[in-house]
Amino acid sequence: MKTKRTSRFSWKQLFLAGLLPAFIVLVASCGKDDNPGPDPGPAPTTDSPGHIPGMGEFGGTLQGTPYAFPSGVSLVNDTLFGDNPTEDTVFATRGHGSYVDVHLVLYNSGPQVVWQIPGGLTFECFDPEYQNGICAETNSITLPAHDTVVVLIQAYCINASKHPSGDYFKLGPVTNSASMNELIELLRNKAVPDGEGGEVQSAVWAISDHDGLRESNRTDIAGMPNK
Repeated sequence: MKTKRTSRFSWKQLFLAGLLPAFIVLVASCGKDDNPGPDPGPAPTTDSPGHIPGMGEFGGTLQGTPYAFPSGVSLVNDTLFGDNPTEDTVFATRGHGSYVDVHLVLYNSGPQVVWQIPGGLTFECFDPEYQNGICAETNSITLPAHDTVVVLIQAYCINASKHPSGDYFKLGPVTNSASMNELIELLRNKAVPDGEGGEVQSAVWAISDHDGLRESNRTDIAGMPNK
């Protein structure tokens, strides 16, 4: 049978040894609220090109911050589609990727709102044989009030060795990959011209599947017009 464990020192012994005041100060310090300030949010991962979860051939699942739509905006169906699942025309298209088409059916229950599509937003294909996608560019769409619309995101492929354009996707996180966010920052204030999405795709693959951005990638992006 277990017996109650007794303390090695009594309060009287601590007082006599002159340690009780120090003990009280220590306890008070441990309970003090140091008010460390606001939460800085999740730190970027310390990944390296070609070794990013969910990208390239590294395996794993996409990592990052869960994405939340603006107030009043929601997905009609949690499943996202490679082809338009409705008979409605596509309301707006954003992105310049050629390999991962993602259709989102969105309902806006409130007034007209601007949907800011963050660079780094990812899309995970349900079929692991097909490519996951990413919005490398930062874009926006003005969604009409009290309406349902179909938005097409022409995302960039982040698994070069897999099949393009899967049928079904789910919304992934906004990547916290330090390697990929370097490219996203380079593109943040750039307007990718029509026909030059291939240059962005090359830069994405340099990070997701290879050894990182090359000088030629940086030169291509620097030469694009500013927004």
